[in-house]
Amino acid sequence: QLLKQDPQLSIKQQQAVNIIHRSGEHLLILVSDILDITKLQTTQLELQPSEVLFGQLLTELADWFHNQAHDKGLTFHYQPSPQLPTGILADGKRLRQILLQLLSNAVKFTEHGDLTFQIDSTPLVERPGWHHFQFTVTDTGIGMTAANLAKLFTPFEQVSDWLHKSAGAGLGLSLAKQLVELMGGQIQVQSSLGQGSTFTVQLDFAESKEWQPVSTSEVERVDHFSEVVNSDTPLKGPTAAQAAKLYDLCLMGDFMEILDLVAQFEQEDAELGPFVAQVRQLAKNFRDEAIEELARRFMETAA
Repeated sequence: QLLKQDPQLSIKQQQAVNIIHRSGEHLLILVSDILDITKLQTTQLELQPSEVLFGQLLTELADWFHNQAHDKGLTFHYQPSPQLPTGILADGKRLRQILLQLLSNAVKFTEHGDLTFQIDSTPLVERPGWHHFQFTVTDTGIGMTAANLAKLFTPFEQVSDWLHKSAGAGLGLSLAKQLVELMGGQIQVQSSLGQGSTFTVQLDFAESKEWQPVSTSEVERVDHFSEVVNSDTPLKGPTAAQAAKLYDLCLMGDFMEILDLVAQFEQEDAELGPFVAQVRQLAKNFRDEAIEELARRFMETAA
């Protein structure tokens, strides 16, 4: 990440660094998936529910895959229910992991046509404050036979029709299914060879009251934080490597990952408390540009 910021790199060197970075990310994901599968099979993986900006999570995914689909000449439809709550109590990292897997497969195995990402929400009468969610990912891709469907969620198994399309280890869908079941939900798939597939995930989550519309006073308070960021007030901040990670998340607009990252900073160094408090307030009010400036400041200072 730090090398990518070096302005003295030639175009060829930048390309080499990007390849190294992507290869490292791929290896990290593979190792992480294997560890997650192992933990699930030994009941060592536990969910970490927290306040999740639900709409933000879904919009980030939709924006990302809209671009991915567009690059392949596909049409991407994002259809969220107007009744979706602003926030939910869930393990945001794992929920994102599930949806990422379904959406990435839809893009990967569709050469022409449409992709649809639909989210429906129904209040649970028997559980006040809870909602039943249905996440549906539909594509017009290569589809699968009944025989392939039977082994679709088996770890390290790639269905033969997809072998020439995929360079993965065959862990993604197996892991997604186990995570859905760990959350108390269900995942289903319908597919026809040559016509496409539809994956449906059913999950129940409690609504979070933490994320409320931003008041004028809160906006003024955040503007004050921005003034502090750009002032000469001494503030202990993260290392250059930590700031680079924060900066990357800002570029992605991933507020939940930003909050997770700064919480990790504070656990590692309690003196970063004031810095973390600023980032949390800015993230709560969707001020990614201010967090980006703050991260850039400490990248330059530490360098």
